[in-house]
Amino acid sequence: SLTPPYAYLAGYASAIETAAPEASVLGTRIEDALAGAYAELERLATDSAPATFASVTVALERMTYELDAETTLLFNALSAASTPELQELARVVQPKLAALGNATLTNEALFARVSAVVLPAGASAEDRMLHDKTLKAFERHGARLDSAGKAKLLELDQELGTEALTFSDNLLKDTETWHLALAEPPAGLPDWALEQAAEAAAQHGLSSGYAATLDAPNYLAFMTYAEDRGLREQLWRAFGQRGARGDERDNRQRVLNLAAKRLERAQLLGFASHAEYVLAERMASAPETVHTFLADLRAKAKPAAEREAAALREFAARELGLNDLQRWDVAFTTERYKLAKLDFDDAVTKPYFALPKVEAWAFDVARRLYGLEVKPAPHNPTYHPDAKAWEVWDSAGQFIAHLTTDWHPRKGKRAGAWMTSYRSAYADERGREVRPVVSLVGNFSKPTAEAPALLTFNEVLTLFHEFGHGLHGMLGRGAYASLTGTSVRWDFVELPSQIMENWCYEPAELAQWARHYATGEAMPADLVARLAQSQTFLEGLA
Repeated sequence: SLTPPYAYLAGYASAIETAAPEASVLGTRIEDALAGAYAELERLATDSAPATFASVTVALERMTYELDAETTLLFNALSAASTPELQELARVVQPKLAALGNATLTNEALFARVSAVVLPAGASAEDRMLHDKTLKAFERHGARLDSAGKAKLLELDQELGTEALTFSDNLLKDTETWHLALAEPPAGLPDWALEQAAEAAAQHGLSSGYAATLDAPNYLAFMTYAEDRGLREQLWRAFGQRGARGDERDNRQRVLNLAAKRLERAQLLGFASHAEYVLAERMASAPETVHTFLADLRAKAKPAAEREAAALREFAARELGLNDLQRWDVAFTTERYKLAKLDFDDAVTKPYFALPKVEAWAFDVARRLYGLEVKPAPHNPTYHPDAKAWEVWDSAGQFIAHLTTDWHPRKGKRAGAWMTSYRSAYADERGREVRPVVSLVGNFSKPTAEAPALLTFNEVLTLFHEFGHGLHGMLGRGAYASLTGTSVRWDFVELPSQIMENWCYEPAELAQWARHYATGEAMPADLVARLAQSQTFLEGLA
């Protein structure tokens, strides 16, 4: 039953949890959910009643809902709020999840029952899709293999799961532990980047000075603005050597192992390659389609890229004295070249893109497009003080989804930006709507004592992009969690997110929302024009 403050959601079965409990507690909950899933698997496989869509296909869909709720807490925490205890729990849990998946999808009796299901003539498209995906899942996970093949598949799945987890842990640890102490302010860094570097120094236990780190906002600022070429090279090499330093966290052999095991797994299932296995469930359908697309794109982009590269090298030699343009020079040179050609610098636009204002802008676009209202929900729990809870309602006063936003880097959080779901929409056994719980995660610069968090225009695009994924997840409705929200073909899933980016370029939108955080003044029209030009600048190289 739902307890306050969730009682008002009783009709939606929408109590939420996004904060992973102590690893020992979560581990116990996962073990209990695993036991429940195995018990249900045994019941489904040995049931002697006639196989029907409801008694087999739907029951199998719902078999892991409780387990999914627990493991989602774990794996989302590993990305956004990782701890050594949770990492160790994941290493224990991952093989057990692989074993359950293998036990389910290689179970001959259960596969026979799924195959025996006959959908009624009036079955909905959603029901037909669920049954089709269920049958394919069995076939793609070895249901037709002999006992030796099934045993080998289980071994490969467990090894792949463990190797992938270790790979991610190593990358995270190398990213968050490496730093370079700097006594003096690095020449070329704008004020906001210096404040960020000073804060990074404090976070790494330095009593004064500055620190260059491998967290995305800090690293990109140094690579873009630092005038010291040797410093840029040192940072570039450190970033590229994450998981490749010759120590206990070295991932190089692990990458080869993952590739070899993926190939072995695909061939065991009758595919020529891992790419062929993956693309069989994508819109592209086959590697040849992807190769043709990339070859066509390469042919069209290469002439422009070659012209732009030559122009960049010429500018670097003439204006910056860089006669041998290296990879650690590219971001720095590009920024200087853009300033010379367009009189445009990302640092000039940042004061017009305060994070709270950009977030409100994205929410307002959703209001105008879809009639959604995003309301703060401070009573809802979150997994970290940086994370903020929201509730999403439609114009008719109907509850749509829970949303969490978590925008700043910190220890235990991987790099990049992403949308994730703690729960997708579905209908429970009583027919009640269970609404989504969605989280948007990023690594934007933190606010300082002098200013709110300020975004580059590319970061504005990133926020809108991830919010587009979030809308896709939040607006999903259907009976089955595996079919709602972003559970679509992965080469389609980027469409809603890329659509949202278009509002960032509209002059009328920028006139209303791109306002200086200190003065409230709108971004000047000539700066808006130059910003638009900057987005296609050196596009061939991009």
